[in-house]
Amino acid sequence: SSTVSKGASVFITSKQMSEPKFIGTIPFKNKELDKGEYVLQVQQNKYKKYQQNITIHPNKTTTLAPELAPNFVSLTLSTDSESEIYVDGKRYAKGSWTGTLELGEYSIEARKQYHRSVVKIIHITDNHANQTIEIDSPTPIYGSLHVKGTPSKASVYVDGKLVGTSPLIVNDLLIGEHEVKVEKDGCAVWKKTVTIAEKEECIAKYELEKGVSLERIVLKGMNATNLSVKRAGDETLLFTYDLPKKGPVRLRMSTDGY
Repeated sequence: SSTVSKGASVFITSKQMSEPKFIGTIPFKNKELDKGEYVLQVQQNKYKKYQQNITIHPNKTTTLAPELAPNFVSLTLSTDSESEIYVDGKRYAKGSWTGTLELGEYSIEARKQYHRSVVKIIHITDNHANQTIEIDSPTPIYGSLHVKGTPSKASVYVDGKLVGTSPLIVNDLLIGEHEVKVEKDGCAVWKKTVTIAEKEECIAKYELEKGVSLERIVLKGMNATNLSVKRAGDETLLFTYDLPKKGPVRLRMSTDGY
């Protein structure tokens, strides 16, 4: 027996046997073998098969200590931090993975949602021990978005980010769902969730309804000065102003059409 091969399966074969016979796992003793010549085989997962010719003598104990050579290497697989690493279709980690792989051929893949996966076929050998295998980042899959409607020159946001004023075309937009928001002073906010497909132009056609106009808000009373109005959300306006002293303030808001 040996610490390296502990738990390994032991087989024997001889000219009289049609196939190898399992006789136990290391460490073990066997007192039932007839005298003669045998081929001893020791097998363990992730280790190379060990084979040795032995001769069993009557009234004599034969002691063996097979050392199994590893059939694996320790290595690192690495890609960008947002991608998932798959080996032969099984997910291993995100961004980077360090562990052992048996010698042989593997399909190593980097995956990311709405991106085209990168597949790398590699034959793992002893030369890969303690090495890092880099996998290219998945490439984004794009489509485009065409935003148009009335009134024009409205601010267009995609996923909360201002991308321009209408009408406009947003190219190189990652496929999948995106939130489109259109707003303009004097109009209610327009929102819609759109789905972008590869190499296709998605059309988002809006029509803004008249609403509260920032330019038509008037502050009166107590000599208020330095009025500033800005949006603090889709349905919230933030007013700031200066007053010479404490006192009541009347706010009048005029809505188009009323």
